[in-house]
Amino acid sequence: IDLMNEETELENLNDGVKANELREWKFSLLTNYEFRSGRLKGMGIGGYINWQDESVIGYARDDNNRPDKTHPFYGDPIVTTGLNVNYSRNILGGRVRWKIQLNVRNLLDSDHYIGISAVEQRDTDNVPVIATYRIQEPRSAILTNTFSF
Repeated sequence: IDLMNEETELENLNDGVKANELREWKFSLLTNYEFRSGRLKGMGIGGYINWQDESVIGYARDDNNRPDKTHPFYGDPIVTTGLNVNYSRNILGGRVRWKIQLNVRNLLDSDHYIGISAVEQRDTDNVPVIATYRIQEPRSAILTNTFSF
């Protein structure tokens, strides 16, 4: 058995196969607003939404049990959201700017599992079954204090 030729043949099978979870399109929208006068002077609020396109997570198999590049299996698009609120003011006679900020990630608490690999269902043609999942990042809150000189 020529192991070198066998390895080369296996590598050639992967030509043109997309890497799992490689997403072609990603979009982010970010906004912030700072109140500079009135009763809310010093307050700020912002948020974001991220969208990621569906990704290839596997391929159907041909009659020789090799990946069929013409029949990819796709995972779901992913949407994440977040929010921040802050307050800032000058302290110590205006020599130091203090800012306290609360960031909330995964604001809508999306807790669904994300399929990252799929295989063809046994005894069927081109029917995917999710084989591996990853967990969505849970909602988290981060409180920071910043002092600028």
